[in-house]
Amino acid sequence: MLNGFILINKEKGISSSKVDFKIKKILDLKKVGHLGTLDPLAEGLLVIGINKATKTFKYFDDLDKKYILRLRVGDTSDSLDYEKEISSHIDTNLLGMEEYIDNELKKWISKYNQYPPIYSSIKVSGKKLYDYALKGIGVDINPRKVEIYDIRRISEIEVINNSSFFDIYMHVSKGFYVRSFAKDFCESINTIGMADNIKRIGVGKFKLEDSYTIEFVENGNYQIINPLNYLDYKIIKIDKETYKKVLTGSQLNFDFIQEYIILEFDNKFVAIYKYDKDLNIYRIDLLLDV
Repeated sequence: MLNGFILINKEKGISSSKVDFKIKKILDLKKVGHLGTLDPLAEGLLVIGINKATKTFKYFDDLDKKYILRLRVGDTSDSLDYEKEISSHIDTNLLGMEEYIDNELKKWISKYNQYPPIYSSIKVSGKKLYDYALKGIGVDINPRKVEIYDIRRISEIEVINNSSFFDIYMHVSKGFYVRSFAKDFCESINTIGMADNIKRIGVGKFKLEDSYTIEFVENGNYQIINPLNYLDYKIIKIDKETYKKVLTGSQLNFDFIQEYIILEFDNKFVAIYKYDKDLNIYRIDLLLDV
């Protein structure tokens, strides 16, 4: 049975769930899921977990992300991208203001409270915000603490139809909405804006350049990777007697403290153990496919 991660280069115009379905069908899999949803109009890296590897998702829950945002300054829509029609326009010519824009971007390297877009999959009272938006129902949205680790303009500014466009590289925390940032940044420079294009180029240690298109997967050109190779957990080699204990779910003792450790037997990863600080022991957290 296939188990592991496949890195997919998602094209625009398809949902992340649709990518899951396609991969599941192509490879005839029992279970498929993804780490970090990409908007249908966004493109780039989607980390797909297949079969038992989906059980490791919780260990990748706090991964940082890297994006290239094509910012459109002077226009906006209800969805903050092209899913909805342009709803407002302000003539905005930023030519000659490159230094000002660069300095303003630097000010965003920090933590801040970000409001998710109303057109998003975040749930309020059991329903997605997207569902409230489609029905025109108002709902209170709570901000979330996010962080920008690095941000910079990486293209020249272009002016098209009295709107300004430029590309931004962004390294951000878990839970960050690029569409919301597009709105927030433009408001901070006293105008309006939206995402013209969003490309995700990194998820933790996973990189876009190592990904495959769905067409490549269809043609058998892909690689399944072991997700545990991308975790910064201490790896402990165990003997046969300890391995037998692992198979019965026994608690283990080690003379060090790490939140999680990976146990290796006979050159295979066999389990993930978690430290119990109350009892000063390690408990089995996940028995791997052995």
